[in-house]
Amino acid sequence: EHPPLTLDDQLDYKVSTLPGGVKMVASNFENMTSATTGLALRLDGVPQDQLFYLSAMPVLLTQVGVVKDGKAIPYEQMSEMLRKEILALNSYFSTNFRTGRAELVVRGAGNDAAESERAIQWMKLVLTSPDWRVENLPRIRDVVDQTLSGMRNRTQSAEENWVNDPANAYQRQDDPLLLATSSFLTQSHNVHRLRWLLKD
Repeated sequence: EHPPLTLDDQLDYKVSTLPGGVKMVASNFENMTSATTGLALRLDGVPQDQLFYLSAMPVLLTQVGVVKDGKAIPYEQMSEMLRKEILALNSYFSTNFRTGRAELVVRGAGNDAAESERAIQWMKLVLTSPDWRVENLPRIRDVVDQTLSGMRNRTQSAEENWVNDPANAYQRQDDPLLLATSSFLTQSHNVHRLRWLLKD
């Protein structure tokens, strides 16, 4: 009878500023015990000659294992720990072709306050201590190979999932950052380049 006239008038949220001038939005929902925390990192400061590293960054943060207190935790063990300790942990790019915004997002979620706090600790761990050591090169190479294979097979999926991508990339070819984080064609090239650099 009374459809909302804006996006969400009833949403209970507040905007505040953290130390260092970082803006934070906190939203509360009644009758929910779970919480999701997301951290969006601006990428417009990455030099153009290093953009090719970005294309595989989300998986290289979350799927190669971590180093915790000086001890390496392999991905298989890390995956099992995540399954037991928290609801979710993921990383991805958030972009907008219209505004030119490109961010790396890391999100963690928990079913209650304790899980949510552990999720934040895991977010910190993957951001500050991913296992990118030479000793872990076999796992890193596997992840890069799997990522490249997925990108190369993108056109085998339903057309509506990818057909707009080449057109958007062609229209915004003046923005290498957007292409490195949004266009699967550019990302395939970048990940292939990274794969070559990781060879013996």
